[in-house]
Amino acid sequence: MFKPFLPDLSKRAIGLDLLRATAILMVLFYHAWIFVAGFFPKAGLLFFLGYWGVELFFVLSGFLIGGILISKVLQAETFSLHMLVDFWKRRWIRTIPIYLIAFIINFLSLNYIVGYPTTFDFRYLFFLQNTIQSHPAFFPEAWSLSVEEWFYISLPLGVLLAFIIPAKNKENRLLMVFLLLLCLFTYWRFTQFQGHFELSAWDKNIRKVVAFRLDALMYGVLAAWFFKTKSQLVLPFKNTLLIVGMLLVPLAYFIFYKKFFPFFNVVFFTSISSLGFALSLFYFANWSGPKNIKLVNGITFLSVISYSLYLIHYTFLFRILNNFIIASTLLNASVLLICYLLLSILLASLFHYYFEKPFLKIKEKMKA
Repeated sequence: MFKPFLPDLSKRAIGLDLLRATAILMVLFYHAWIFVAGFFPKAGLLFFLGYWGVELFFVLSGFLIGGILISKVLQAETFSLHMLVDFWKRRWIRTIPIYLIAFIINFLSLNYIVGYPTTFDFRYLFFLQNTIQSHPAFFPEAWSLSVEEWFYISLPLGVLLAFIIPAKNKENRLLMVFLLLLCLFTYWRFTQFQGHFELSAWDKNIRKVVAFRLDALMYGVLAAWFFKTKSQLVLPFKNTLLIVGMLLVPLAYFIFYKKFFPFFNVVFFTSISSLGFALSLFYFANWSGPKNIKLVNGITFLSVISYSLYLIHYTFLFRILNNFIIASTLLNASVLLICYLLLSILLASLFHYYFEKPFLKIKEKMKA
């Protein structure tokens, strides 16, 4: 059943596919849980599922995009403007056309199916809706897409600086630039600390604002740098790094949830989460995967449709179901939850096959 959607498995990193599939399932389950949340007073604690899912996506993107740029720089004598433009063209062909299609579908569905009047906001077309301000109510999941797109612009420009900074070799130049960007992006978030912490304000005005979140992807970039240049140093310790990383993530959330230290919650909570996920990448980037081919296909399938699934699962499908169906009992709500999960995957499969896949083919031709 997966064959029409699956690329050449020999070119896939099954461990990274597993992380991507896990990330989208965490986001999907977090939103799906809303259907039954009224029957479980503690359901709000599941915030961490959606949060971790998006943070994992950020670190993965940084690792993959950073790996591409690092390889280009190490293979070439210089990182030219032509290489920069080529990188942007391939990234934008991959991400922007289907984002715009999803944007239009979501806009039309809210206005003409759900009956929720929505003004057409041109800022979404250029990912300007949450650059330095809170994200509007429409298409709320798009906040993270803006973070990624602006990162695709800022990181290559930073790489260009690597050829200005004096250093003994290109590897060290890149590392200096990456650390500089990480410190800069973290500092921008530090400027928002007002001496206190309030969850809803943090979520709206810091967590989902582009200017204060670019550092999340930088942890993935730094992991890519070590993976590409110091593999003999880090890979022998990949199991240890995995354990440390998986301890850091829940520990950071525990401190955050208890609200012990407002400064930590505002400035470093997301940093520690990103670092934890980044440390786990060395293990999964080298993981050979399960031997069961059906399980491998299932993991790859979810990974391949993850972007489409992210685009259509909430503003389109969730809003429609939540608007027209009211579950009065736990049984009905549970059935609705299951139907929502299955419909999300089905619609994402169709969206991927008919919209996303053609643009992926264009991207591959550009590579050739």
